[in-house]
Amino acid sequence: MFGYALLKKKVPVNKAAEYKEVLFLNYMQGLRDAGWSGDSNLSRFGFTASASLRFIMVIDKLLSNLEEDRINQKEKSSHLLLITQELLQMAEESWNLRSQII
Repeated sequence: MFGYALLKKKVPVNKAAEYKEVLFLNYMQGLRDAGWSGDSNLSRFGFTASASLRFIMVIDKLLSNLEEDRINQKEKSSHLLLITQELLQMAEESWNLRSQII
């Protein structure tokens, strides 16, 4: 839901890194409180991979906005571009984590 929250402006893009860490740490705490003692890299991989898959929907919206090339679309396109960058960073993180969980 992190990627969706970025898209819907529920998480400010300029604070995405902060929100991402707080969200993940709280999620891990909930898992630990529930008795799960597994490798946190597995959870981190799932979090980053699933959020980064939102990139596919964001890039489609970004390309549609750029094709329309309307002035009022420029603000939306700028927001979508920032989200795209954040989600691509998460995709890279998940790619790097894969070697730790195999």
